[in-house]
Amino acid sequence: MKRRRLGFGDFTHDGPNPMARTLYLHAVWRCVPEALRELVALNQQDEASLRAWAETWGFSDDWVLDCARTHAQYWRDDPNLFGHWIVMVPNWEPIFPNGPSWNPIAETEAAFRARVNAYIAGVKQTPGIKATPEKRGAIDPGKEHFEWLALHHVGKWTEAAITEKYQDAARGLNVGSVSEAITKTAELVGLTLRSAPGRKLGYKTLA
Repeated sequence: MKRRRLGFGDFTHDGPNPMARTLYLHAVWRCVPEALRELVALNQQDEASLRAWAETWGFSDDWVLDCARTHAQYWRDDPNLFGHWIVMVPNWEPIFPNGPSWNPIAETEAAFRARVNAYIAGVKQTPGIKATPEKRGAIDPGKEHFEWLALHHVGKWTEAAITEKYQDAARGLNVGSVSEAITKTAELVGLTLRSAPGRKLGYKTLA
């Protein structure tokens, strides 16, 4: 399966992945644009209407509601920007110790490499970082699972409907694998999934 690294280096900040959040929000734009059109049409001064919209469309988590509030104003000011999201990457980084230097006259290469390996091992144990996650997908790991999440959480599609839409007998897609991908992608994004039974508007099928 194809892989996509969700970060620039081998490690990234601990917690929800900023790149995954951007991919998710762009998937919402592609798959459920009516949610964003309704957002832009709201009275920007009416916080109650914004929160009602957020409840309806699954934007109730603080981070995604803040994104919606901010971007709606950008899109009102410049309709050409509609649907384009910018999710800020955390600007905090731990303080890493300076890397070792080498004086080849005073130290052998083998001894220096041992110190470098010890330095790398120590950096990897720095609090507040984690290994950069990867998404795997048969078609496009930077797109497919985020579309499933957008359709399910925002578009209110059933997992069965998503499975039918993206079905490919060659890779044996089923409801269980779609459900697992949606759950894991939501965790990666930092999104609180709404359970199927309590949805006010119900779920949509392909019919």
